[in-house]
Amino acid sequence: MIAFDPYSREVDIDPYPLYKQLRDEHPCYWSEAGDCWVITRYEDIYNCVRNWEVFSSAKGNMLDDLEERAGSTLGTTDPPGTIACAPWCSLPLPSAA
Repeated sequence: MIAFDPYSREVDIDPYPLYKQLRDEHPCYWSEAGDCWVITRYEDIYNCVRNWEVFSSAKGNMLDDLEERAGSTLGTTDPPGTIACAPWCSLPLPSAA
C-alpha cells in the first residue's frame, strides 16, 4: 500500500509518478494525511462531478478551504444554486482587441 500525503515535499516537487501509481493501483484512495478521498481516473471524476447529491462541494472543494468560502463560489455551490449562473457561464468570451 502506498501513502499519499498531499502536503509532502515529494508530491509538491513531482506528483505525476505518484498520480500514475494511484490511477493504476488505487483509483479510489483514502488519504489519511489529507483526510480525504482521492479519485484518480477521469471517468470516475467525471461521474462524481455529475452526481452532486452524493459528491457535494457545498462544504468546499479544497483540502484547506476557508469555512466562509464554502457555498459562496460557483465551484462550491451545488444545484439548484448553479442554475442561475448557467446563462452567463455559457456565453462566449470576447476576442482580444
